[in-house]
Amino acid sequence: MPPMRRHGVSVPVSIDYKIKNVENNGNISQTVRLPTSLKLLKIMKNSILISLLFICFASTLVAQENNYQPASDCSNYNAFAKSSQIEQVKPLVSGVRENGTLLLDPEKSDSMESIFQKMGVTAGTTFQLVKETKSRLDSTKFFRKYQQYYYGVEVDGGGYTTAYIGPGGPTDPCAEAYMMAPHILTEISLNHNPTLPSTSVPAILQVQNVESSKLLITHNLTNQCEYRLVWRVAYHKDYSKISWVDAHSGAVIRTIDSRAGHNAPTITYGQQFLNDRTVGVTTTLETPDGSVILYDFDNDCPGNITPANWPATAVPSTNNANEWTNESTQGAYQTFWTTSQIVPLYEGIGIDFGTVNVGSCDEEGAFCLNGSNTTAAFITVGTLNNRPLGLFDVVAHELGHAFMFEFIQYNNLGNRTLHEAMGDILGTYIESIVPNNNGIDWVMGDDEPQVANDPRIDRNLQNPRFNCFQNVVNHNIQHERGLPLGHWYFLVSQGDATRGIPALGTLPALNILIEALNLIEDNSDIPDLMEATMTVVEEQFGRCSNEFLAAARAWEAICVPTGFAVNGVVPSCNFTLSGPNQVCEESNYAQFCAQGGLPNYHFRFRIIGKKSTEYESTCGMIGNTQDGCNCLTLVDFPKYPYYPQYITIELYSPTAGSQFTQRQRVKLVDCDGDDPTCEEYNDLQNEGSENRYSNKNSQTKEADYVKVRAFDLMGRQLFEKDTDRLIGNEIQYHGIIVLVFYDKNGEIVKVSKAFLMD
Repeated sequence: MPPMRRHGVSVPVSIDYKIKNVENNGNISQTVRLPTSLKLLKIMKNSILISLLFICFASTLVAQENNYQPASDCSNYNAFAKSSQIEQVKPLVSGVRENGTLLLDPEKSDSMESIFQKMGVTAGTTFQLVKETKSRLDSTKFFRKYQQYYYGVEVDGGGYTTAYIGPGGPTDPCAEAYMMAPHILTEISLNHNPTLPSTSVPAILQVQNVESSKLLITHNLTNQCEYRLVWRVAYHKDYSKISWVDAHSGAVIRTIDSRAGHNAPTITYGQQFLNDRTVGVTTTLETPDGSVILYDFDNDCPGNITPANWPATAVPSTNNANEWTNESTQGAYQTFWTTSQIVPLYEGIGIDFGTVNVGSCDEEGAFCLNGSNTTAAFITVGTLNNRPLGLFDVVAHELGHAFMFEFIQYNNLGNRTLHEAMGDILGTYIESIVPNNNGIDWVMGDDEPQVANDPRIDRNLQNPRFNCFQNVVNHNIQHERGLPLGHWYFLVSQGDATRGIPALGTLPALNILIEALNLIEDNSDIPDLMEATMTVVEEQFGRCSNEFLAAARAWEAICVPTGFAVNGVVPSCNFTLSGPNQVCEESNYAQFCAQGGLPNYHFRFRIIGKKSTEYESTCGMIGNTQDGCNCLTLVDFPKYPYYPQYITIELYSPTAGSQFTQRQRVKLVDCDGDDPTCEEYNDLQNEGSENRYSNKNSQTKEADYVKVRAFDLMGRQLFEKDTDRLIGNEIQYHGIIVLVFYDKNGEIVKVSKAFLMD
């Protein structure tokens, strides 16, 4: 084995929406209460037993799911969207997608209670905030994910996600909800108190100890849309497993090998400089910042993350001042080198890993272990065909699984499919941005052809064995079911002229997928991801954008119908909505026009947002709608208490049809600075009454002043009067002013800020 060098030297309800945020050990706890007299149980952190590169030939426990059906096909999943109940929801929102995603109207913000009632939420149901995520596409947007509970027991796969917009992000008190992606499970009726205690589970599974157990209400666990009260148990018996044990009868309903992933090759990168760590005269296979640590386990890697199985003594070290030689294996050096390059590349696209613990051994396969996440990932990298698996796309795929666990589980055919496909997509993208790696390639492991062509791998995102989801929807192997999604990514990023698919580029296409992950739930499948991506591109970029066309046409190309195709083709828009994305509120003018269209097209404009019925247009408004004219020319805006504000302009042509409905979000800003921001407005609302005035009847009295001056926030004087009693309506102004009070000697006795309201 040639020597490797380090550093510069060589080497490698009464429904309650007054939501309260509570700090709980650094975690967000936010509850939305629905009819129940019980308090929510404290949510425990989700521990999921998983090894992330599933090797098909190694597992005998993954259930054959010949009768698999996605949870979203069940009648008790978003039941309101599959029945006449949807007609009762529509008046409460601005729009509804086919899968039940709701486009919210800020003007109807008090309708949330009614929305939940129309959804038919089961009595005893609660929701709790479990996650906040910033948008990758718009810095003013973020998502809040809520988990569903039934009398305090987590309902697996149930909940909803709400999308918000606000310039201050998640901390903005004036952020507005603009979309809700529900995953509401209804018609729950079971005994939620377990008959079987968790302490009895190890004996049933014939093990002494388990790593974790959690009481859950599962949905569709055996593909019959049924509910069950179970103990979901992670444990080690020969290797990592998950079992679902009936919490009443003790029957083991299902057991899976929790190792998930793919076989992949390794190649030899030759001699490399390792970013290792030296303290004194000792150098170890860990990065200087401790973000990557390599453990050499010789023949067998551990199957769990128990600290005793990852001892510091397994981290290779050397006292050689210049190079690594036989202190560890070449495979271990290569795995450390690739991983230490990959982690910063993930960070560069906003996916931050805290510590990545990498086990190297001669065991066949590569895995990401139970309990891994982006804070602490544990992956093991072995061999395939007697070659080490420390390859860029393989390691990136493994870490991709750890990232995916932030969104979905790995316990049924649907979510395993998404895991594997996204792992390939992330692995392919990360490999493409490795310095000096000659750009992108679309074949997993193609740097070593004899491994890339191994039938257990054979995954080519450009030319997959299966590029139509309908041809693999009934397959039991998640890697095959995921091939069409990998091809979708290829089509969207690279484009396809024959299908009319615009090329968006590799990172924009990846960002759309990652953004869509916020809108799916634990048990989602590829059709659910399709709905989420279409919601993202339509809402963020618009119906007539290249992003929309690329996403929709690529889904149709891989045989996942979007509902936007006509005779198999997603048509382009023959008219578009033009107009500004930002308007000065004091201008009281903005124009939005329908560009193009056939001569007989009739257009209807609608304003969605707060005070939407108070706008005036030259063509005439009825409520918040202008029916007719090719342009919506607004000539009078309502006055808002603070800025910025957001409204949505919607353009619809009854002649063209609803599938061409276009929306454009408009930001109203205070360009001359005479109105409060949201923060200032809230500060004023919380200050004493002497700082709030009405121009109609309020007054203030200061015992020691004889003169008052008022200034706007730009320092311009608005008012001056010799008086010891200020009447609010004496100052003709709307917005924030600074009041300066003087005594008889001309000295300032008080300065205060006030907000004058009409």
